[in-house]
Amino acid sequence: MTLRSAAIACSAALIAALAAPAYAEAPAPQCEATSFRVYFAHGSSRLSPAAQETLDAAARAVAGCAYAELNVSIAADGPLAARRAAAIRVAADGRDWDAVRIAPRMLTEAAAGPDYADVTMATAPPPALNAATPRPQTGV
Repeated sequence: MTLRSAAIACSAALIAALAAPAYAEAPAPQCEATSFRVYFAHGSSRLSPAAQETLDAAARAVAGCAYAELNVSIAADGPLAARRAAAIRVAADGRDWDAVRIAPRMLTEAAAGPDYADVTMATAPPPALNAATPRPQTGV
């Protein structure tokens, strides 16, 4: 081992030793909006173990947030769409989600390829439409 490699290894060990107590504690919630995809096997509406783990990780990431919403967009043109939506809803059930919303993905967005659902985690409720709020005037 060269002197440079030894120095890098010692530095890495020191950083790991100093950071170890921080990692031993429960991780803080991320509380940031993020998106990902949940993939399905062709012709299946069952969540794979990898898809289930992705949803589990998403739930852990927002477990301590003041608000957590799961928005799912899924292609509605296939015969499995309703069952796939139900599978995601069942996987999200019993979690700390304040809301789980499932909506059809626009047909113009559908493409040939893997079967998936787009998932977005929101950490703030959608803005409410208030009829008393004046709308900006546009035009001439």
